[in-house]
Amino acid sequence: MPDKGFRPEHECCLTMRAEQADVIPSIQRIRPDGITTTEIPGISLLDADMYEAMSPDELIEEVAAVIATPVADLLDSTVSMLDLVPMLTAKPWLATRALRDYLTPQGYHLPTSW
Repeated sequence: MPDKGFRPEHECCLTMRAEQADVIPSIQRIRPDGITTTEIPGISLLDADMYEAMSPDELIEEVAAVIATPVADLLDSTVSMLDLVPMLTAKPWLATRALRDYLTPQGYHLPTSW
């Protein structure tokens, strides 16, 4: 959308949590038996339990690799709202009325039901 500079979240036409963008991969963690692993959502690295389970340096490194870098890559590859049309088509509940009003004249009609 036309750049209006920094604006507060309530004035943005699209807001989403990082895990909604589907760019954060799952991670493997050792189960309590110490032998097998289980797959958990990568966003779990932000849970308080993880602070106790890893050293601060390990946690910082893993959060950067699993969460920060994929989210930054998504933002870097999103030059305009049009770049988000495939994701918004798959997840139409993320599109606000203002965003739909912006996309419709450009020929993009997002699904209205899910």
